[in-house]
Parts: sequence; C-alpha cells; structure tokens
Amino acid sequence: MHLQPESQLNLETVLKMFPGKRKERFLIKVGEHFKSIPVTDIDCFFIEERCTFIHSRIGKTYALDYSLEKIEELVDPDRFFRINRNYIVNYSAIEDVVAYSSSRLKIKLSGLSEIHLLLVSRERVNGFKEWMDR
Repeated sequence: MHLQPESQLNLETVLKMFPGKRKERFLIKVGEHFKSIPVTDIDCFFIEERCTFIHSRIGKTYALDYSLEKIEELVDPDRFFRINRNYIVNYSAIEDVVAYSSSRLKIKLSGLSEIHLLLVSRERVNGFKEWMDR
C-alpha cells in the first residue's frame, strides 16, 4: 500500500496521539519523612548548583532525584514547558511575560522571588509563544 505524502504522519505526530503515562505526583524525601507533591502544586522544576529542585505553590522548595531531561519526559507538555537549560515552568504559575530583549522573554512566576531571573532562551522563544497561544 502506497500512501500519498499528505496522508503520511511523521513520528512526532504519531507519538502525540499516544502519549505515555504522565506523572501525577512526585515522592519527595524530607528528612526521615516522605511527602507526595501533586504536579498541580508545582510551579516549576529547576537546577541550582547541580541539584534538581521543585518549587511548590505554597512557596516551599524540595530536592528531587531526577534530571530536568527526565522530568521533561514525565510531565504533561500541555502543562509544563522547558524555558531554558535550568527551568521547566508550569503554565498556571505564570503571572507575567515581558519582552526582555529583542530575542528573549522574561517570565514572572507566582510565588517565586525576583531573585530567580527566568529567561526563555533564544532557541525556545518561538516554541514558548506557540505553547502559550494554543
């Protein structure tokens, strides 16, 4: 059977039709205790000093035993976007997006202090705008 080019699906389109199981929560060790953090309560994932962290809606930060690459595979891409090599942000936590320079964007997240300068990398600006405008 020969398919016409317009009816052929690329691999990315097919994979989007059958998304893998997405994580609904992350298990975090806090001292001797374990805590389950629902992804709906996560504002962002970030790397600081070679460690990965979760920043939660209630303003707490927890260490996590996943790389950002792995987290990117595990979370829902409709909800989370990797803005640069250090941050994955939750759509619902975005308070403001500002043009930072001719080719970059600055993001303000709810509950995250201004100390964290969240810039969308040049390579990801177009993808970020499409993600925000769906």
